[in-house]
Amino acid sequence: LESVAGALGVSTDDAAALLSRMQALGLVNAASGDYALTPQGRDAALHIIRAHRLWESYLADQTGFDEQEW
Repeated sequence: LESVAGALGVSTDDAAALLSRMQALGLVNAASGDYALTPQGRDAALHIIRAHRLWESYLADQTGFDEQEW
């Protein structure tokens, strides 16, 4: 929990609420305080990563903005 909170830069209470919501949505499983993505959670994460990379590619190729700006 502390690791997730630190990586996200949020309080442990906020991280716990986020993980609880993700668990309710079937995106993570919790066992003995360890969290792991479910197959559905992995698919959602990969979708977000792909969308982020596509957006970066668009910004780099089409807008003329410097990499530092996007």
